[in-house]
Amino acid sequence: MSHIMDCAKRRGYLSRPLDDPTRESNAENRVWTFFRCRQIDCTFEPVLSNDFEFVVALYSNYDQLERQLVEEDEEHCLRLIRKELGLGDQQPKWYWDEIKSGTYYTAPLDEYNVPNLHSVTVPVVDDDYQQR
Repeated sequence: MSHIMDCAKRRGYLSRPLDDPTRESNAENRVWTFFRCRQIDCTFEPVLSNDFEFVVALYSNYDQLERQLVEEDEEHCLRLIRKELGLGDQQPKWYWDEIKSGTYYTAPLDEYNVPNLHSVTVPVVDDDYQQR
C-alpha cells in the first residue's frame, strides 16, 4: 500500500486527515481513477506474500481471454504503472485469483486448471508402513 500512498501524496490526492480510517481506501480509489483516466483497466489485488503488499492486475487466470492487451499496449501500461507507483524495473509477476479458484474451478484457459485432487491417489512410500 505504501507505493499507492506515495503516488497519491505526490499527485496531491491525500486530502483526508492522517487519522481518517478511509484515508488509504480513498487514496487507492483516486490512484485507480488516475489509471482508468489513462485507459489502464487494472485492479489492486491483495496477495499473501512476504515480498509484496498487493499486485496491480491487468487480468487474472479467470478473465485473461477478455482483458489481456496486445504486447505493445501492455508494455505501455506497465511502464506507466511502474513510473507512477515507483516500482523501478520490477517485472510483471503471475498471481492466482483467489476468489475464482479451487479444485472444482475451471479456468477459461487449460493452463490454469488444477487437476481434481479428490481423484488422485498417492501411494504411501514409508519403510515403517506395513500393509495389512
